[in-house]
Amino acid sequence: MTEESLSIPGERVAPDALKIKKARAVASFLLSKIHPWAKLVECLSTDGSETVVIELSVEVGQAPVHAIQPIERIAAIFDDADQKCPEVLSLRASFPRVPHLNAKEHEIPRSLCLYEERYDDLKLGWTAPSFIERIRMWLRETAKGTLHQEDQPLEPILTSGNIHLVLPADLFSTIQSGAPDKLEIARCEPGPNGEVLIAERAGNHLGKPRGHPTVATTFACQPQTHGVIRFLPRNLAQLHEITSSAGLDLVSELRNRLDTWERDKAPLDSLLIVIVFFPKTRTVGGAIESVDSWAFLTPQTIRELGERLGLWQLQNGFTGRLLVPGQAHPETILFDVLNPTFALSRKSAAALNGFSPDEKRITAIGLGALGSQLVTKLIRAGYGTWSFVDEDFLLPHNVVRHELSSQAVGFLKAPVMMQWANSLLECEIVTDAIRTNVIHPGKEAGRLRDVLEKADVIADFSASVAVGRLLAREENTKGRRVAAFLNPRGTDLVVLSEDVGRKIPMDCLEMQYYRAIFRNPELNSHLGRAVGRTRYAQSCRDLTSTIPEDLVSLHASIGSRALRWALGKDSASLGIWSADESLAVEHVNINVTPIQELRLGDWLLCADEDLLRTVLTIRHNKLPNETGGVLLGSFDLDRHIVYVVDTIPSPPDSIERPMAYIRGCQGLLEAVHKVEEKTGGMLQYVGEWHSHPDDISLEPSEDDRAEFEWLAGYMQADGLIPVMLISGQNGQAWFLHTME
Repeated sequence: MTEESLSIPGERVAPDALKIKKARAVASFLLSKIHPWAKLVECLSTDGSETVVIELSVEVGQAPVHAIQPIERIAAIFDDADQKCPEVLSLRASFPRVPHLNAKEHEIPRSLCLYEERYDDLKLGWTAPSFIERIRMWLRETAKGTLHQEDQPLEPILTSGNIHLVLPADLFSTIQSGAPDKLEIARCEPGPNGEVLIAERAGNHLGKPRGHPTVATTFACQPQTHGVIRFLPRNLAQLHEITSSAGLDLVSELRNRLDTWERDKAPLDSLLIVIVFFPKTRTVGGAIESVDSWAFLTPQTIRELGERLGLWQLQNGFTGRLLVPGQAHPETILFDVLNPTFALSRKSAAALNGFSPDEKRITAIGLGALGSQLVTKLIRAGYGTWSFVDEDFLLPHNVVRHELSSQAVGFLKAPVMMQWANSLLECEIVTDAIRTNVIHPGKEAGRLRDVLEKADVIADFSASVAVGRLLAREENTKGRRVAAFLNPRGTDLVVLSEDVGRKIPMDCLEMQYYRAIFRNPELNSHLGRAVGRTRYAQSCRDLTSTIPEDLVSLHASIGSRALRWALGKDSASLGIWSADESLAVEHVNINVTPIQELRLGDWLLCADEDLLRTVLTIRHNKLPNETGGVLLGSFDLDRHIVYVVDTIPSPPDSIERPMAYIRGCQGLLEAVHKVEEKTGGMLQYVGEWHSHPDDISLEPSEDDRAEFEWLAGYMQADGLIPVMLISGQNGQAWFLHTME
C-alpha cells in the first residue's frame, strides 16, 4: 500500500494477549499462514474491545468499477460482549463511497456492511476463515460492481435506530402532489427493544397520545443513486449537508414551515419529527425505483427550535417574533434517527405475500368458520375489494373456529367482520356489510341486488345447496361464481370456480363434483358424517359438528391460494384437497368438461360432454349389438331442471342383440344405492338410455315408447319425471316424459 493507513485507537498487544475469543481466533488463523492472501499486521486493545488489523490481497480486474486496491488494510473490531457483528473498517482514507457501507457518526474510516443476516444467527456458524474470506469477497465483488445484484433491493440512504415510526402508506404521494403533511404522533408503550410511534393525519388518532406531545413534518429530496452513504447525522446541520447534495435546502424549508405553523398557533411545546424522503435510482439519471423515508426526532420543542433557527426569541416564557429573521444555528438542533416504516397498504400487503395487488370486486356470502378465515387471509394479501353478506349472529360455540373473538359474541357477523377486516390494512377494503338471508333478503333486497350486480366475483362460502342454486340460476348478474366448503368431517376442502364467461355455471360444476365422488375410490368416505355432533343450545336444531379448528385453519389457507389460482385463469376449475390424520394434504384435481343445455317443454335438461363421451364409448364397444344402462343425476323441482351426470352400464343379465336391447337388473339396485350413499343422496336414478345400431334413426321405437310410458308411471309415484337418451351413429337424442 502506498497510501498511509489511518490509525485506530488502542494499545498495541501481542496476538496471544488477546482475550476476546473471536479476535484471538482471527489472529491465530492469520499467524498460521494457512490463507495465502491474508496477513496479520497488528493487534490493539481498548476498554471493551479488541482490534485485529489485517492486510488482504484482492483480485482486482484491469477496469474496476470501484477503486478497490489490490492490497487493502482492514481493521476488524471485536466487542467483548459479542452481541453485535464485528465491525470491519477500511484503513484507507481515500476508500471510495460504494454500496453496502454502514453509516456512522463519522464518515471516515468507512465501515463495510458484510452481512444481511442477524448476528445471533451468524454466530452459530461463524469461523475466522469464513470471516476473512467474506471480507475478501466483499472487496472483490465491490471492485467489479457486482456486490449489489440487479435483482437485489436498492440499498438504504441511511441506517436507522430502534425507535420505529409508522407512517401513512400514501404519505410520499401526497408530498408529490404538493401538499406536505403535518402529522400528529401517537406513542405506543415502549418495550425492551425500543419504541413505536404512529404518525397520523389530524383527526385519525387511535387514542390519547402517550408521552410528550409530538408532531411531524415532511420533505422530499431530488432522486439519488442508492448506496451513497456517508455518515449518520446527529444534528440538523449534518442532515442539511446530506439533503443539500440531494437538492433540498432543509434549513430554509424548515424555517418557512415553522414560521407558517406559528401563525396557525401550532403546538409550540411539541417535539418535532422531521421526515425526509429520498427517491432512489439504480444508476445516475435512471428511473426512480424506490423511495427511502427517514425520520429524525428532536429533543427540543418547536418553541426552542424556532429560536435556534432565528425565527423568534424567548423571553419570560413568551415567544416574540423577530421582524428580521436572525442567524440560524442548525448545529445546535440535535436529534435521534428513527426507523420509519409504512402502514400496511393493499400494495405492500400483496408484496409481502409475494403477489400483485388485486382490486376485483368480490361479494362474499357466508362468513362462518371457513368463510371468515378464508376472506381474512385474502385481505391480508391485498386481494379484492369486498362486500359481506351474512344473516347470523356470532354465538359462543362459533368462536372455536371463527376469525372473530369472543368479544364479538352477540353481534351480527357481517358488520363486525367488516370492521375487523378494515382494521387489517390502512385502506378500506370492505365497503359494505349486509345483514340478510340471500334467499329471503326482505328489506335488504335492494342493497343485496346492488352488491351482486357490481361484483366481479360472487364467492359462496355458505355451504348451502339452496344458496348455490339460487346464485347459479336466479341471480342474472355478470359476476363469476366461486364456492368453497368443507366436507362434513372437515378433512376435505372443495373449491369450485366458474369460467370467466359463465358457460359452465356453478350448479353444473356441482354435478361434476358429485360424479367425481362416485367415480374416484379415493373419495369413498368424502361425504361421510362426522363422528360426533355437539348441542350448543336447547333447540332441536342447535347442533354443531365437532370439526377441529386446525383443519378449518389449514383449509382456509389452502382455499385462499386455490381461489386466487382459480380466478387467475379464464377456465372453470374444480379441486378437492384432502388432509389425513397427520395433516398431510393430497390434491385431487377434477377435469371439468363443457355442458349442454336443452329446453324440453318447460324443463331444462343439463348434461356434459364427459357423460356423452362415456355413452358413445360404451355404444361403440358393444356394436353391432344394442346396449344401454341407467342414468344418474339430480332434479331441481323448484326450477324445473334435471341434471344428467353419469351412467351405470348395462347389467350382466341384460339382453344385447343387433336389433334389440332389454336391460337386466342384476346388481343394479345395489349399485344405485351405492351412488346415493357415496354422494350423500345428491345423485339418484333419473332415467334410462340405450343405443340404436348404425343407420337407424334416433326416433324411439314403439317398444321404446311403451317402456317410457311404463317408466313415467313408475317414477310419478315419487313425484318425478323420467329421462330417456337414445345414442346413435349420428349423435344423441333426449326425451323427457311429463305427465299432466
